[in-house]
Amino acid sequence: MSPARPPVWHGRLASALADAGLAGSLTAVERLAAYVQELARWSGRMSLTTLEPAGIVERLVKPSLAIATLAPYRSAGAVADLGSGGGIPGIPLQVAAPRRRFVLIEARQRRAVFLRHAVRALGLAGVEVVEGRAEALAWQGEERVDLVVSRAVAPIATLLPWCAGLLRPGGAVVVAVGDMAAVAGGLPAGWEEGERVATPGGVIRSFVDCST
Repeated sequence: MSPARPPVWHGRLASALADAGLAGSLTAVERLAAYVQELARWSGRMSLTTLEPAGIVERLVKPSLAIATLAPYRSAGAVADLGSGGGIPGIPLQVAAPRRRFVLIEARQRRAVFLRHAVRALGLAGVEVVEGRAEALAWQGEERVDLVVSRAVAPIATLLPWCAGLLRPGGAVVVAVGDMAAVAGGLPAGWEEGERVATPGGVIRSFVDCST
């Protein structure tokens, strides 16, 4: 009996890695595939996503990997994913383009449980899960990170001040937003907008903290 063929979306993972300019090693593809399967499986118990695996790849993983093309991510040593939920965008990024330290921040206990499970199951090094609300966090010294990534858990004018309490001086924020949010609202004082990247799910915007 011949071995079962992998689902078609496995090939889409390899394509997503190539589109982001990342080395599409077999290990990275296998880890991403395992993550997609775990996310879909756990979504049967909790509301992580309503998407099937192919949709997870196209609507969640692929836009996450696009963040790795931006200069603030390429230069960052320590990154935080604010409002990580089911691990988007943090887990795909740490699988495909790992940083020295990656913090997944999630306020909801059950989702934090999933994140810890996924980190263990995938064998991800350098990752920690912090259970807490963004507005309540204020890190000091070495706790602070070079970059915060997020899926627009709040309006830009609200989100950026939250991120300031997590960032080192001159740090950056990268936010994945829908099309309407991409053009709505102004920036708080001390912030400047950088690169933008269009994705299937909307637009990825980057911002730099120029207040220091």
